[in-house]
Amino acid sequence: MTSPIRVGTLLGVGLLLAACGGTGKQDELRDPISQTGISVGLQVNLPRDATNADAAATIFKNAQRQPLVGGDFFMARSTVDEAVLKSLENLSGDYLGRLAVAGPTDPVTLSTEYDPIRAREDRWYPVDELLIDPGPNPDLVGYSGEILIPAPLQITSARNATYASRSDNIVLTWTPGNGQQMTSNAVVTCVDASGRSYRYPRFNVLGNVDGAGTFTLQVNDIIPNTNIINAVATFVHEVSTLITVALLEYYSYGLVSVSNVPLATFVVQHCDVDLTVFREIGYPLPQNVAGGFVIGSTSDTVRFRFDPP
Repeated sequence: MTSPIRVGTLLGVGLLLAACGGTGKQDELRDPISQTGISVGLQVNLPRDATNADAAATIFKNAQRQPLVGGDFFMARSTVDEAVLKSLENLSGDYLGRLAVAGPTDPVTLSTEYDPIRAREDRWYPVDELLIDPGPNPDLVGYSGEILIPAPLQITSARNATYASRSDNIVLTWTPGNGQQMTSNAVVTCVDASGRSYRYPRFNVLGNVDGAGTFTLQVNDIIPNTNIINAVATFVHEVSTLITVALLEYYSYGLVSVSNVPLATFVVQHCDVDLTVFREIGYPLPQNVAGGFVIGSTSDTVRFRFDPP
């Protein structure tokens, strides 16, 4: 069995990106989180040249994220491996794991299950609670979604490029495939003249462009303003950011909001951008689930710099 992924505290993971990002395109695979009933966010991603896939999951009841406690947990299974998904932070409700897969067509099942022994792995409990077994939560246990990972993705442009203007085009190219949707998630690290730095994510929907093999972003789709760092909260793209965090191993970065940045004094000197592009396919929601998404994806990451004059 693959060793479980080790994560540190992911601060402010709820500060996610606007629903359609800077491109203005709508996300066709992620339904809104329902205000009533159960919603889930399930995604399995296989990075380029990897044999281990990252699985991320979260579950909501009446639009409120639900930590899995007691004997309840998320399990990921492929044909060759299985992994209990671990909470990124105790009772955060965000879960991440890594497991081996036989290849891009290997089905992976993500499910909420009950097993008091397995659920206690890497959890934090007061001693007096270890002996308490409330049984499975009937509202949260028993949901399952099967995911097939699409064909591998390789970005063939923009790697190690430098851009000087927010209006510069970032031309992305890849071998065309049959994904239903392409998205990108950038982890942006900006530095000012005094050496202060801020790191934030920026999600964009590229649309149904996989067959075209190309898409053009602008720098301002990722860096909206040279003296404003802006991250707007939504639930639906949080799982994509967890996946990006996993493959870039940025387990301890804090996602900043506009209120955290001294807008009057922070002027970007340069920004380094790790841009992960996803080829995505959506799958049906589990039975009796009212909202959210089930997505299989493959990804590739390129790094470039924004260095204004």
